[in-house]
Amino acid sequence: MKWKYALADGAFHFSISTNFKAAGLQEYLFWLGEFRLLLAWQRGRGKHKQMFDVSLFQYANETEIATYRELQRQALQKFFDERSEVPNGPLGMYLTDLSYGPKPNIAEWCHYWDAADATSWGIWYATILSYWPARFLAAPETLDDWAWRVLWPHLKRNQE
Repeated sequence: MKWKYALADGAFHFSISTNFKAAGLQEYLFWLGEFRLLLAWQRGRGKHKQMFDVSLFQYANETEIATYRELQRQALQKFFDERSEVPNGPLGMYLTDLSYGPKPNIAEWCHYWDAADATSWGIWYATILSYWPARFLAAPETLDDWAWRVLWPHLKRNQE
């Protein structure tokens, strides 16, 4: 699924990516459904068009991030309970470390186990995306620029 949000000099491009191996399309695979939102910022038009990655989480507040973590925990807990497994690895971190994820510089997959999980994700995304563009436009920044500002301020950046 893809859609575009027009801007004065470009657009936001939103797309939903699914993991077909985990989307219930293969009956023998007993795994969570996974999807993620990808955002791109188009500046300029025609031959002057440039595309830049942007993260939803660059502009999310602590309450939204806490809700995201809780939605992940709910789906993952159902999954691990169904499989009678002890949570481990990166997915288990959501259950054992309440401060784990999401981060702007890491592509986050949203997990769902059932229709209730999918509905909860839909409500969360509908809410945050209703005001995300205004937050971005108040202080536009590419993911790369964010990383240099937040993660690597001590390093010299080679500007092209």
